[in-house]
Amino acid sequence: MSYRVTFVISTRNRPDVLRLCLRSCLAQKGVDPEILVYDDASDVPIATDILTEFGNRVKVVRLDHNLGQPAVRNRGYQEAANEIIVSLDDDTVLFNSEIVRNCAELLESSNDIGGVAIRYFERLGTPSTQGPRSCKQGPQIYGDVTCSSFAGAAVVLRKSAVLDCGLYPEWTYRQGEERFLSIRLLDAGYRIVMHGPPSAIHLYSPIRDRRAMNWYGIRNALLFDWICVPHPYLVPYLMKDIVKLFFYKLSVRNFPGKFGAIGWGLASIIGKWSLRKPVSRATFRKYLTLPRHGAIPLPPDWSPEPLIKMGVIAQASELDPFLKPEKMSVRSCSSR
Repeated sequence: MSYRVTFVISTRNRPDVLRLCLRSCLAQKGVDPEILVYDDASDVPIATDILTEFGNRVKVVRLDHNLGQPAVRNRGYQEAANEIIVSLDDDTVLFNSEIVRNCAELLESSNDIGGVAIRYFERLGTPSTQGPRSCKQGPQIYGDVTCSSFAGAAVVLRKSAVLDCGLYPEWTYRQGEERFLSIRLLDAGYRIVMHGPPSAIHLYSPIRDRRAMNWYGIRNALLFDWICVPHPYLVPYLMKDIVKLFFYKLSVRNFPGKFGAIGWGLASIIGKWSLRKPVSRATFRKYLTLPRHGAIPLPPDWSPEPLIKMGVIAQASELDPFLKPEKMSVRSCSSR
């Protein structure tokens, strides 16, 4: 059986990793794909280079203004022709040629599954930088597990569910928007399921603006608390996040930035006071007890051989520039 799926990929100024991502999408077996790539106002339009290699197998939509990933993904989800949406970062590469078919099969097996999170590797700096966002379930235990939220790097979504739950809040702009949609899915009675062994790798990007990611990550974590957390949990949960976010990897050098980002987050709560729409207490308690989808440290003995067999790369050395250690974002130390 072949599943009709729509790949939605937002990209900006990263054509090299985007090519690898697209090749891995086109190498998927058992699916009839629609591939939508949204160029979020890259400095140099990507359409010519991408269409030269992929032709009409990929549809490229050029945006004149930088909208931010949540807004671009929302547009892609709404414009998808199929009920099954495969949402990927442009620097995520699938190395299992059957993972999308397997996720689609799982999604269609039960109407209460709103999303299937694909486990993925990332080369982290050291074990101590994994943070609570990392997926820890013991050595080589990779069964299907219901989780509290998904990471946007690699997830398969049910279109009708995400539309019903309101998509991503576009004002988040970057970092942490997935938590808002995840908890709304849970509150609507849907499950998010992590599926199978790691089947993707999240590559290193030299142009990633980590300072901006941390600023938005802190602000959006505090706004998540204000908007989604019900009473009587709100105040203690918010205070806990403020303390954890401030002291996470605190140094003399980053003290002003930490202070400023938390101040921005608290001021944003005032600015978005009217957006408060907490989930039920039962949903929030469930959210706290479930594991969270996130990066798994890349094993030292991991081999890119599957990518060579899939035709994504010709030789292993092509991945070397994109396998540098990543530092975990500050958002990973929020309470969930």
